[in-house]
Amino acid sequence: MNKRDFFAIAKQICVLEVTSLDYEIFQLQLRKAYKLSNCSFSFEDAQSILMTYFAYFESFMGYRHKPLKTKTLVDILNDLDGDGQFDAECYPILIEQYFCTEFENCDRCISHFMAGDIRSLRYYETLY
Repeated sequence: MNKRDFFAIAKQICVLEVTSLDYEIFQLQLRKAYKLSNCSFSFEDAQSILMTYFAYFESFMGYRHKPLKTKTLVDILNDLDGDGQFDAECYPILIEQYFCTEFENCDRCISHFMAGDIRSLRYYETLY
């Protein structure tokens, strides 16, 4: 490997580490976002849901999820119950079903999982 290739690979690794979710920082950010949110779930349930999602993401994608802005995290926390449609116990199967579903041109970001009818459709798929 020549010097140029080495530095190109090293740069990619550095970019990946900087743009990957740091779980220790995320835990602190989650506590802050939870206090700012109107989340109907307990902190422990919300934390468990998000960490389950990130574990599936990392296993499926082969790298960690990108960091989230605190405002995005507050929005996610506020919508976890889906206007009363979802409880904390249903999330592990929703997350698993989500990662079993094929999407075209999808980065599998948690914002996609939370968007529109994605969770509702995964829920209905588990019923049939």
